[in-house]
Amino acid sequence: MAEEQQQDDEADQAAALVAFQFDPLIPENVEDEIVGSITFSEQFTARYGPVHPAFYQGTLDDAIKEACSRPAKDRKILAIYLHHDASVLTNVFCTQLLGFESVMQMFENNFILWGWDITFESNRRRLQLSVTTSLGTTAAMSLRNIPVDRLPVIILITKIRSTIEIFSVVYGNVGVNELLSSLIECTEVFSEHQRVEIKEEEERTEREMVKLEQDLAYRESLEADRAKEEARRIQAEEADETRKRIENERALEEAKKEAFRKEVEASLPPEPPLGQGDSITKIKFRLPKGEHLERRFQTNTPLKVLLDFLIVKGYPTEEYKVISSWPRRDLTSLDKNNTLKELNLCPQETVILEER
Repeated sequence: MAEEQQQDDEADQAAALVAFQFDPLIPENVEDEIVGSITFSEQFTARYGPVHPAFYQGTLDDAIKEACSRPAKDRKILAIYLHHDASVLTNVFCTQLLGFESVMQMFENNFILWGWDITFESNRRRLQLSVTTSLGTTAAMSLRNIPVDRLPVIILITKIRSTIEIFSVVYGNVGVNELLSSLIECTEVFSEHQRVEIKEEEERTEREMVKLEQDLAYRESLEADRAKEEARRIQAEEADETRKRIENERALEEAKKEAFRKEVEASLPPEPPLGQGDSITKIKFRLPKGEHLERRFQTNTPLKVLLDFLIVKGYPTEEYKVISSWPRRDLTSLDKNNTLKELNLCPQETVILEER
């Protein structure tokens, strides 16, 4: 512990000396990681010029999500650049290596680059906390043990399958060719795994689409069946309601007919007895189904009584014609107050009932 404290004190002393020469890329004791990353990017450009890869502005966790938490085809490698002003390697690394055209193109095409300044121990501790939270204690310990004289470093982090891990660490004492080789190697390994995962994701997406289409077709078929069943149910209900309505109407009509028939029957004069001579006429009725009726009437009886007799027997004039044989005529169309004698239906006559 004493040795670590001594190292921290020495690091802060070195940082203080550097602070006299430059504004720090991140002020001491920065509390907001987003503010720290924005300040880092702005101060880096102010100090070393605009020719360098673009730094992601946000928290480390946001940078990890931007690089790794995407579909395989959109995924990139996360590169964490750690800066220290007390290292003699820093100026050359920032101006010559990071400003090299091929290096910038590699970063632009394949990486999310996130930068942090650990010149001050307070900012190193904040980084340790973020790395522990986002990448785990093993990654945090590996960063803790990097000596100042090997800084700056670029830590390359990849997501293979579901695992996010450190692929390699590029230290500040390398040349541009070694840096490029490390970036290319990481990119090639990552791309190989990425191609496999892209294919798997496409196949999985295709399977899911097929399943979705099958599910949709099933639901549409089910809905169609339900709609047909509902239509059949409604049709059956409507048919049942229509049947009941017709039955009710028919029953009501029959009840009205029966009430009218009974009313007519009550007003019908009795059949006159035999033996009254010329005052009696005998009428035969030939019914539609070949049956016969026969009844005596007074010759002075109005035609209405004859027709009422037929109503009582179930043959209303609204439904049946009553045809006399000679001359052929429909009695229901004549004046019903005429007597049977006036209509020459004496002393006997046969009439025929025809349905209208």
